[in-house]
Amino acid sequence: MEAIAALLSFFTCIAAFASAKAARNSADAARDQVREMQRQYEKENRPIIEVEFIYEKRAFFGLRFINCGKFTAKDVKIMFDKNFIDSLPESNYAELLRTGEKKTRIIGTGCHYDLFFGSNIYLNAEKKPPAKGHVIYYSTWGKEYYYDFDIPLENYASIYSVNSEQEDLLDQMKKQTDELKNMRRALEYLPEAMKNQNSDENASK
Repeated sequence: MEAIAALLSFFTCIAAFASAKAARNSADAARDQVREMQRQYEKENRPIIEVEFIYEKRAFFGLRFINCGKFTAKDVKIMFDKNFIDSLPESNYAELLRTGEKKTRIIGTGCHYDLFFGSNIYLNAEKKPPAKGHVIYYSTWGKEYYYDFDIPLENYASIYSVNSEQEDLLDQMKKQTDELKNMRRALEYLPEAMKNQNSDENASK
C-alpha cells in the first residue's frame, strides 16, 4: 500500500508540475500576444513624418515636412547636415535653417510644415549637395521617432528650372494680350489723330 501511495504521490507531483508549466507557457503566450497587439497598434496609430521637395510660386526652393500618420507629431525638431547649410548661396536662408534647429514644432495629422532654403539664386549655385538631415518627433504618448532624409537637389533643381508646356502657353497668351492692348490703344487714338489731321488740312487751305 505504501508503494502504491508513493507512486500516486509521484504522479500527482508530475501532473502538478506539468499543469504549472502549461499555465506559465499560457501566461507567457498571452503576454507575447498583448505586446504584439500593442506594437501593431503603435505602428498603425502614430505620427509619420515624411519629407518632399517643393518649389513655391517658381521663386522659392524648400522642403515640406508632412505628417502622414494618424496622430499629431509633437516636439518636432528638424536638423540639417552642416555641409548642406554651408553650401547655400544666400546667407539669410542658411541662418534661417541654423536657428530653426533650436525650435520645436507641432504637425497635426494631414498637415505640413515648410522650410525654405533659397530663392531662384540657388539655381546658379556651383554646388548643390543633397539636402541631408534628420527629424526627431514624439507621439501623443511620448514615444520618440527618428527619420533621416536625403534629397538629391541637383536633379530636382534642373527639372524645376524648365518651363512646363502650360507655362509656355501662359507666356504666349500674355504676349498676345499685350499686343491686343496696344492695338486697342491705337484704335482709341485713331479718331483723335484723324481729327488733328483734318484740322491741319483745313488750316492749310
